[in-house]
This record gives sequence, structure tokens and C-alpha cells, in this order.
Amino acid sequence: MANNRGTILPITLGFALVFTMLGTASLYMSTLQSEAQEKQVLSQKAFWLAEAGLIQYLHNWSLDPKVPPPTNQQPFADGGIYDAAVLIEGIIPRVTVTGNYNGIKRTVSAQFIKIPKAFENTISTGGNLTSHGAGIFYVNGKTRISGAYNREGWVSGGFYDRQVGVSQGDTTIPIPDYSAGDEFRDFVQFGMNAMGSYPAEQVVHIEADDGDTVWISPDDELIDKKVIFVESPTPGLVDVNILFGTTSPWQADQDLTVISTGTINYYQPLQFSEDSRLSVVAWDDYTEGSVLYSQHAGVTYAHDDVFLTDLLEIGSYTGNLIANGANPNPNLYDWPWPLNDTAINNDNGISLVELLTLQSYYYSSDVRDGDIPPGFELLFTVGNPHIFNWQEG
Repeated sequence: MANNRGTILPITLGFALVFTMLGTASLYMSTLQSEAQEKQVLSQKAFWLAEAGLIQYLHNWSLDPKVPPPTNQQPFADGGIYDAAVLIEGIIPRVTVTGNYNGIKRTVSAQFIKIPKAFENTISTGGNLTSHGAGIFYVNGKTRISGAYNREGWVSGGFYDRQVGVSQGDTTIPIPDYSAGDEFRDFVQFGMNAMGSYPAEQVVHIEADDGDTVWISPDDELIDKKVIFVESPTPGLVDVNILFGTTSPWQADQDLTVISTGTINYYQPLQFSEDSRLSVVAWDDYTEGSVLYSQHAGVTYAHDDVFLTDLLEIGSYTGNLIANGANPNPNLYDWPWPLNDTAINNDNGISLVELLTLQSYYYSSDVRDGDIPPGFELLFTVGNPHIFNWQEG
């Protein structure tokens, strides 16, 4: 019995030591957890600071794009600052904002651009939209018309969302004002600036004479091109014909913009190219003709009018189709193909001619998502501010 009593003290001391160690470890872990939680709170506050700076810059920039980025700003009463910096990456600037809260830093960045409201629509025109012929077409997405919609012949058209009498601010794209009043000079400068936005090996500048016709057909030399600018001395006095057929197909994954100080005519028999995009900017009219089975993806912008004709075709257009309808007077337009010598009355805007066809027009959100065709960034001088390519770090 005496021997058993002698073992109680060591056992008691052992238990005391174990409990002491467990208590110390628990206190240590609690302290570490508290510090981690405090850092997490500080990190979250630093992130909020960075986001606040990004939002503030967007607000300032929407009022005046030339405003300097905010620095050493303290938006929260309990401390912390943020600093913003602008990095020019090509045409579209990237804004980086760092939030600093008690030494804990978080960084966010994004690109900013104003996108004209016309890019919210599948079809937009500052004039009228007229359909002709004997065929079927359907427009997915929004159709916005500043003038009226007219249907002639036996064509059957369906619109997911069509509105007429819409403000031209929502249906057209202005040419950037570089010269304070001379719009054609502004257009030429836009073309030159579009070329200057890319390396020399990715652009082509064709200086045409008045009355010239320029033909563009795909070949290996065009695969990596981004901008082709065809310039004439006098507005509207050069014709650009783009012909992509089965013997000279448009390559997959190409992304090309053709700019013309005159008209652009695009002929696409049996045309289909996976993940490719052909976009156009025409000072005058844009004409597109297709036959049998053709698909076109891209952005079409005509400062004047757009004429589309489809013959014996099941086809589609995916993107944004925009015609300012800049010429204020009605005119007679002679279709070069396939309606040779057929005059179609046009009240300015967009004309759709469907002859035994089933044609679909699909909206693409690529531009609003930041995937902008080459050169088009320079046209984005008005519209709602958009943030894209947001990232942390």
C-alpha cells in the first residue's frame, strides 16, 4: 500500500505537465489562427481598396479619358490607401490599382473602353431597313432602326427584337474627330492610325487613284495581316472587291479588317472558314453577295449604306451589321452581282435581298467581351464605359 502511495506524485506531475503542454499548444494555435484571421481581414480590406480605386478611375475616365489616375487615395475612414497606374498596351490602356492596408497589399487591373450602343445589336442603321425578293430570313438578337422597316415583294422576315424610330446615337458610329470638321479627312486619319496600331508586317496600305478597282483575294501573304487600308484621293472613288471562293478560301483563325475610302464589295460563293473573322469599314457603301452555302463572321460598318443579297442559299451572318446611312437622299443602287442591271430603290440604310434563300443573322458579343476586330478600337470614342480583361495580381 505504501508503495502505491509513492507513485501518486509522479503521476500527478506527469498529468500536470501534459495539460500544461496542451494548454500552451492550444494558446499558440489560437494566437496563430488569430494572426491569420487578422491578415485575412487586412488582405480583404486591401482588395476592397484596390477595387474602389478601379471603380473610381472608371468613373473619372467616363467623364474625361484624359484624367490622371488617382494616387495616394484614402477612401475608407479606418485607414488604408490605393494607388492607380495606367499602362498603355496597344490602343486600349490597362489600369492597375494597388490597395495597401497596414502593409498588406492587393493588386487588381483591367482594361477600359467605350463601346458604342450599336454593338448591342445584331443589325443597326441610322436610316431605313428594307427587305426585298422572295425568300426567308431571321434576325436573332436586337434590330435597331432609326428610320422605318419596309418589306417589298414576297420576302418573309422574322425579328427577335425589332424597334424603329430609334435615336441615331444608338444605331450609328461617328468617325473620330481628328481635324475639327473635315469628316473625310478624319476617316483617312482613322485608316492611317489603324495601320499604325500594328507592326508593319501585319498591315497593307494601298494608295489607289480615283476610279480604281482593287481586288483582294486570299493567299498565304494575307494569313497574318490585320489591317488593309485602301485609300483614294477623293471620297467614294475607289471600289474594293473581296472575292473568297473554293479555289482561294479564307483561312481558318484569320482576323482581318479591310478599310476603304470608297465602297467595299464582298462576294462569297461557298464560303466557310472556322473561327475566322472578316470585318470591314467603308466610307461609302458595303455590298455583300453570297450563293448556295456561305457563312460570314465579323463586324460590318458602312458610313453610308449596306446592301446584302443572297441567291439560292442557306447561309448566315454572325456579328454586328451597322450602316450609318450618311447620305440624306434616296438613291437607286445598281447591284453588281447577281442582280446585274436591276435597280433597287433604297431610302438609305440597309437593304436585304433574299432570292429563294434561308438566311440567318446572329448576334455576337465578342466586341462587348473585349474581342475587338483590328482597328475598330479607334472608333470607340462614344458609348457606355466597359471593363474587361479584369485580373488580380
